Amino acid sequence: ADVEHLFIVDGFGAGAHYLAVSNTHAPLGSSGVNVFRWNAARGVFVLHHSLPLVHPDDFPMLPDGADRAIVRGIKYFRAGPSSSDGRFLGLHFLAVAFHASIDTASGNLDRAMASYVYKWNDEGVRVLADGSSTSGYGFEAFQKMRTFGAFDFEHLPVPCDASAMAAGGSAATCVGGQAHFIAAAHLAFSSGGSPLPSTVWRYWPSTRNVDPFNAGLWNQRGTPGYFQELLTLPTTGASHVYAFSAPGVGYFFAFAERQWSEAPTPSQGSRYKGRVSLYRYAEEAAADCSAGCFTLFQTIDGIQTDTSEGIPGKTLLPGDAAAGQLRGATALRAF
Repeated sequence: ADVEHLFIVDGFGAGAHYLAVSNTHAPLGSSGVNVFRWNAARGVFVLHHSLPLVHPDDFPMLPDGADRAIVRGIKYFRAGPSSSDGRFLGLHFLAVAFHASIDTASGNLDRAMASYVYKWNDEGVRVLADGSSTSGYGFEAFQKMRTFGAFDFEHLPVPCDASAMAAGGSAATCVGGQAHFIAAAHLAFSSGGSPLPSTVWRYWPSTRNVDPFNAGLWNQRGTPGYFQELLTLPTTGASHVYAFSAPGVGYFFAFAERQWSEAPTPSQGSRYKGRVSLYRYAEEAAADCSAGCFTLFQTIDGIQTDTSEGIPGKTLLPGDAAAGQLRGATALRAF
């Protein structure tokens, strides 16, 4: 379902390329995410490890009764300072969107499954699938994230000034001149048919995680760092989230909103959407994000014009109106 490239330098100063690959329908008991390491001698990628489906203390991630996970998007990112000679000194993360869990015996699918942020553990030695060995154990569960029907994750670093953020008590979120946010796109609906919003978190690099929801995870077992849930954004059927910046304009999370309702069929075209919602980082609120660090900037609707919210929007193309219509928005890019 998704692929991410990462380059990690181990404790001995040797760097290597990795590919993380998520699988929508994973084998029983598997997280569905495999990590491959480049073998320079052979000129191929070799399986390094599969992400564990248990906490570091072996507590299972799957809810009671479930035996399979459905994984959608994954996102690699790193956060932390660098040394004076440019060496990265922070942590490497992989956010994994667990869309649902399944009980294969009954066929029951439950979207009330938490997602996870994994942290790279560069200690120890890992024996690879081809028999070779390399330093670094790989990704382990770092924090459990409250999600429901998660479909994608994205990371947005923004420049920051610690002294300016001190007034709001958030100077500790500014490390190496950057503050870090991650967002999850949720494609899920309540039992009554209402869309569930997407979520944004902010990273506190040196804060201990005392949330009981995260008992037994690495950010309660010695590694500091905590992703604080900041706010929810009123998206509808969001299947993708993308972060970008535009000089002189700002920093954005953009959500591709795919559908209006639960599980429409291909013949029910009116239940699909073509909308993209752009949320801009509010620098003026950076010191105290509780006031709302992200505000709706624009909605782009590929189906019809809607100016009722007072938000500027581009919808139908001039001339042939049908040419500008979009339904089932699933992905986007900025360039």
